[in-house]
Amino acid sequence: MHAEYMIDFLGFHIYTLENMQRKHALSARKQGRHAPSPDDQQVARHSFQHFPLPLRRAAKDETEGGRWQLLGEPQEYNFVSPPHALLSPCVVDPAAVTRIRNVLYTVDFNLHHLCVTKRLKGRSNNIPVYYESEILLPQALIGKHNLKARGKATNKQLSLELACMHAELILDALGVCIFPNDNEAQRDHAMSCWQYGRPAPLPGTAPKLPSEVNLPAPLKVVSSVGRAAPLSEEERLTRDHVTLGRQCDEMTDTTVLESNAIGTLGRFLKERSFTRVGNPFFQELLPNGKTKSTIVLPLPSSYGIRGGVGIATVPANANVLAAMHALDVLSVLGIPVSENDPLNESVRWAVLRHEHFGSPLFEKSPDPQAVSPPGRRERCQWI
Repeated sequence: MHAEYMIDFLGFHIYTLENMQRKHALSARKQGRHAPSPDDQQVARHSFQHFPLPLRRAAKDETEGGRWQLLGEPQEYNFVSPPHALLSPCVVDPAAVTRIRNVLYTVDFNLHHLCVTKRLKGRSNNIPVYYESEILLPQALIGKHNLKARGKATNKQLSLELACMHAELILDALGVCIFPNDNEAQRDHAMSCWQYGRPAPLPGTAPKLPSEVNLPAPLKVVSSVGRAAPLSEEERLTRDHVTLGRQCDEMTDTTVLESNAIGTLGRFLKERSFTRVGNPFFQELLPNGKTKSTIVLPLPSSYGIRGGVGIATVPANANVLAAMHALDVLSVLGIPVSENDPLNESVRWAVLRHEHFGSPLFEKSPDPQAVSPPGRRERCQWI
């Protein structure tokens, strides 16, 4: 094609038959480019500086035209989801199957009868075989609407888990309780979702119409190898947590926990309109039984992926240590916790933290290239 465009551009004929060349020229000109016609009175000459650019095949679109919310393969991360809700639409949660199965039982439906899984053939040897699971959400649950939850993955069980996750997101968006017979569990579910920046109803909330809400896109797992589609904000955040946890390989034993670290860091996140300000932590269970907690700081791209990493026996303590480490990182980078804090206040605050918790002192000149201090590991007592 590029060779043909070059020949047209230089004013040479592709066809020896005038009728064929005339049709070719007409077609090319409809496309907005030049091609010579036998009827031309004068041969067009073009500057060599404006040669047609080489052509490249358009990259594949794993979202299939924006129809799917993408997430990475489960083996790429090991995050722990809360017991009553999804940690993120971009983190596979097998427990969603149980939650959807149970809520369907409350309206006398069986998940097995409402779910259909089909095998999709790849169009070429380079395209993997996918399974797509589809769950019909009954009118007894969501009212007189025809809605389906879908999941797509390279194995059948994973596609079912994704479809159940999508169903949970749909029910939350519509204001339909996941735990209709357990008010306490529904409150816990709603609180978790709110902390993660997603909607979910409290017990007794009136459901909404589909036309009144933005329904979430169905979920599809794709490999990061050879991927062409850009990352969504939620998926980028998930991957940043993975990267942060891997790149922090040095830890400092901490003997005292900073009880107000999470609140202080929350002020920083709130000023920057961070969506998950209520609970910005991702946790994973380590082989030794301890919990690693990470928090990604919303900073300009020039700073790279920065945040806090904490390791503790108790998950709540791991969050505190991660918040402490994140505050350490802000001090090293010379970024105040609050944009309204004067410089001398930030310096004084960092000195107090240095005296009590061994934190680094505040750098008066912001430096995006500064090296982050080691993460924090538990060996502590509260003060």
